[in-house]
Amino acid sequence: MLDLFKSAIQYANFDFFKLKEEVLSLIKIGREQGLDYPDYCRITIKNPSRKVDYPVSIDLYYKTDEQGAMHLPKSFLVGSFKSIPSHLEQVLIQNGFLEIRIDNLLELSLSANEEVSGTIKFDSVVNFIPKTAYKNRKILIKDDLFTYKVVYSYETLDGTVKSKTISYADIINIPMDVSAKLKENGECIIKLN
Repeated sequence: MLDLFKSAIQYANFDFFKLKEEVLSLIKIGREQGLDYPDYCRITIKNPSRKVDYPVSIDLYYKTDEQGAMHLPKSFLVGSFKSIPSHLEQVLIQNGFLEIRIDNLLELSLSANEEVSGTIKFDSVVNFIPKTAYKNRKILIKDDLFTYKVVYSYETLDGTVKSKTISYADIINIPMDVSAKLKENGECIIKLN
């Protein structure tokens, strides 16, 4: 009974980017069972009421030696999501479900300890680098599925090139042209000179 109560609290108001931690914990369970990295992962989020209570399933799929397949599942109920990227939230609201397939799970594992900042407005992303202090200012925004990775790069007045990378749970008010590039390429470069 205590485990059920802990689970209800843990998933009551859940940060979307923490789904990555759930995938990684399931991969760890598979590794403890002697399995290698999965071939792919499928995350399914349902929201039939389109209000609250999201059944979530994470499924890892492995190829076995005999041309067979092995499946490692995990399911839980999320009360509500925080910081869900707006383009994914739109699909979830529109369709009542969202299905995500992840093929490169080794790369996902390598980013396991990445620190994630909260939600930020697009204008704040653009204005992060002071206009007066730097030249050759560029911002790379990369959609990493669970987060947006933003790489700020600039040249100081003495010619030193600097960069800083910050992962955000979500970026709100993304202009349509930037959103279209993110959807098409998974990333967008913004030059601020």
